Amino acid sequence: MDEESKKKYELKKQLEVLRSMKGTGTELISVYMPPGYAVHEVANKLREEAGQASNIKSKSTRKNVTDALERILQHLKLYRQAPENGMAIFCGNVSENPARTDIELYTVFPHEKINVQLYRCDSRFFLEPLERLLDVKDSYGLLVMDGREATLAVLRGTNVQIVRKLNSTAHAKIRKGGQCLAPDTMVALSDGRLLPVGSIEAGEWIKGADLSRFEVGDWVCSDRFETRAKKAYRIVAHAPKMEIVATAWHRFFTVGENGARETYAKDLKIGDRVLVAKKMRHEGKGVKIGFKPTFGLRLDDAEFEKLREKRAHLGLAQAKVAQMLGVSQMAVCRMERGEIQLSAGKIREMYKLYGMWLEEGKFIEQPLKLPHEYTPQLAYLLGVISGDGSLDGNRVCIYESYPKMVERYEDIVQKAIGIKAKTYKVDKRGQKGCFAKKEYYEMRIYSKDFAQFIKSEIPQIVASSDTRCVPQQIQKSPLRVQAAFLAGLYDAEGYMHARRVEIAMCSLEMMRQLQAILLRFGIRASCGQKKVKGNPQWCVSISDRESLRSYAREIGFFREDKAKKLRDAAEKAINNQHVEQVPVDGREVYAFAKSMDLKTSNFHAASNFFRNKKPLGREAFLRNIAPVLLARAGAIGKMELAQKLLGKWMSEGVGVARIAQKVPIRGEREYVDLTVPNAFNFVANGFIVHNSANRYARLIEESIELYYKRIGDQMDAYFLTGLKGVIVGGPGPAKDDFIKMKPFNYQIKVMGVVDTGYTDEYGVRELMAKSTDIIAGQEAVKERALVERFIKEVVSSGLATYGEASVREALSIKKAQMLLVSEDLPYERVTYACQRCAAQPIMNVKKGDEKKPLCPACGTQNESDVKKQDSTLKEISRENLADNLIALAESTGAKVEVISSNTAEGSQFLQMFYGVGAFLRYR
Repeated sequence: MDEESKKKYELKKQLEVLRSMKGTGTELISVYMPPGYAVHEVANKLREEAGQASNIKSKSTRKNVTDALERILQHLKLYRQAPENGMAIFCGNVSENPARTDIELYTVFPHEKINVQLYRCDSRFFLEPLERLLDVKDSYGLLVMDGREATLAVLRGTNVQIVRKLNSTAHAKIRKGGQCLAPDTMVALSDGRLLPVGSIEAGEWIKGADLSRFEVGDWVCSDRFETRAKKAYRIVAHAPKMEIVATAWHRFFTVGENGARETYAKDLKIGDRVLVAKKMRHEGKGVKIGFKPTFGLRLDDAEFEKLREKRAHLGLAQAKVAQMLGVSQMAVCRMERGEIQLSAGKIREMYKLYGMWLEEGKFIEQPLKLPHEYTPQLAYLLGVISGDGSLDGNRVCIYESYPKMVERYEDIVQKAIGIKAKTYKVDKRGQKGCFAKKEYYEMRIYSKDFAQFIKSEIPQIVASSDTRCVPQQIQKSPLRVQAAFLAGLYDAEGYMHARRVEIAMCSLEMMRQLQAILLRFGIRASCGQKKVKGNPQWCVSISDRESLRSYAREIGFFREDKAKKLRDAAEKAINNQHVEQVPVDGREVYAFAKSMDLKTSNFHAASNFFRNKKPLGREAFLRNIAPVLLARAGAIGKMELAQKLLGKWMSEGVGVARIAQKVPIRGEREYVDLTVPNAFNFVANGFIVHNSANRYARLIEESIELYYKRIGDQMDAYFLTGLKGVIVGGPGPAKDDFIKMKPFNYQIKVMGVVDTGYTDEYGVRELMAKSTDIIAGQEAVKERALVERFIKEVVSSGLATYGEASVREALSIKKAQMLLVSEDLPYERVTYACQRCAAQPIMNVKKGDEKKPLCPACGTQNESDVKKQDSTLKEISRENLADNLIALAESTGAKVEVISSNTAEGSQFLQMFYGVGAFLRYR
């Protein structure tokens, strides 16, 4: 601890003492003197106040004020003038007993100059000038925002205060009429998320198509509209099967003689070919895991033997120990045999019961080995749980009937999270209410942390069967992570059926997400309701050869029998031409061929295609049509045009599906649509659909401007003075537009703009975490880095220790390099004297705990003696435990850092490591 920090820490403690004092009436006197101020002038003023005090009506108050003034005057005789930083004197009757007077005087020499001279008499000491000295100098404004909401916060030292929240209605306009989709229609976002159209916000980037080149890309959504309509249709397409609910006036893109044309939903006919997404590229980014596993204690065999011997030596039965610990006798028995580990709290209680010392640093570990971000192995395990798993309290159960798959799962669990799963063979055939037709295996993952990780971050995978879905963390991850999740899901629930890869589940949302994610690998799958008895199920089916090959290459099956069937299906000679069709009308192709003086006779088996009587598959087009067109274009100098058109017709991103069914939906309902200004379309449930009309664009722009000005006004109110600068964060482009507009005072300095995923309190914390380069010297940032380094050293290298006893020992032998102590450490170090045996034990007592302990030298040995005896200890001295450790550290040359509890890391340090830790010079 440097000299400046030490002085601030001491001033903070003095202010805590003074703040706790309260006088009767106006008996507490505060006197402030600025640097170099003449003491005799202050003394003269106080004598005048003493003369005025004689007019106080209350006799006791008059006496106490007069005595306090006299005490101050006597104290001032020690000084000629105020010290270089000034001084403050506090004096008055601080006795809590009205029948007793206790005039106390306190002198404070601040570490910085106080430029104030005043005298005040009140029921409490006037501390505001000194409290201002503790105000943090490196303060920053934080703003997280998007087009919907904004949160303003001020970061002072280690304290973050939310000062204002704002909401905008600019992106939630509601209008009548128009073209809209059902609110649960799935839209693909550019960051990988798959969300209902009703959840899309203005400013977010979504998938749409460039119809001039037939390529699927990323486009910004500028607005979302909501409306009510009485007439809509459920439109079902075939090859691949997909469906969507749209209002009658919503427009789709159909293949026509002159290229893609717009067709209203009400005008679609059975057999029309509509444009659909064929492949949606998504590279993805690593997604961090926010959950932090807890630390536990893992004893070894030697330690178990010590515990057994100690229990035998004390003559305690296992049943008695179990009763005192609040666990079962079986738990104690199995722990002593090394079969299970009790919780860290129970282990500490057992050592305390046995009177043994527990070296926690030797046995501490993290049982759950979660990676920093979602990995393929973890994703595979989550996929298996999504398909065939459940959460039962603090254990995850996975059910499987194939022995080799059980071995595979056990290996994945060990590698992914570092836990050894337990597997049991179950036979419930013939049991009442059970539908099992054969034996199966139940694999259990016992881990409270893993269960909590699933509950807190990805509860979707263990939700009820009809509401399960793919977690957004997986949707946003790189393709290899998504492929691993799909592999786990298909290994658990997938199957081969008549040369088709299929999977069926009760969750429609899961199946739609699965269909969309498969498109990222170029796998075109059908999604529709499966005809089964009981609860409804939806099925995703892959049948065309190219998609089967892509599935085998990118995802595959682990089970050999499924894998063999998949290879056979992918290697079949006949390709399914119904799915892989070129997205063009044959008449458009023939028109181009005719412009180059080509005739139908120049092509092989293309007559029906050119007359739009029969669509053509991709392979047949490449074999029979494309070579002829290219050869002729090269001969007459139209190669560039031919390549452009063929690139569009042979698109990797856009395909076609045939309308198979159109069912009217009657009754007024809510519908939603989006505005995509540049593409004028977006991908919804796999269909490429037209976006909404932009008839209210100017009104929306004005609303956005007003919203930005409201934010700027609040920045002027909270960020204009007393701050070094402002950092702006948030998802999407709204923050960048706001910075360009600059609707705030020119004196406010914007130090940086950072991308964050949220705009609430969590977004503020995320902004702080991502701004470490901008505010590297700020107290909260330094404290966060220090605590994270400490945790890393405790877990990995062993060059850190924690707990009062271990840290005190390290300080005593000069092994400690730096002491970390929480400013809110709730203990005091008390020295007692025993009136029976003359021992002087030193104990740590919680602040406010008035109960005296028993003497450890001559005290009791069991619970019955505790009830019979009273404490024989008499208190000699009492000292703050933090002050004691700091003094010990300074005497040994160790550095000192005081950790606040305002930050999440500081609070974690206090709760998990008891508020005391140290970096070590050596192991």
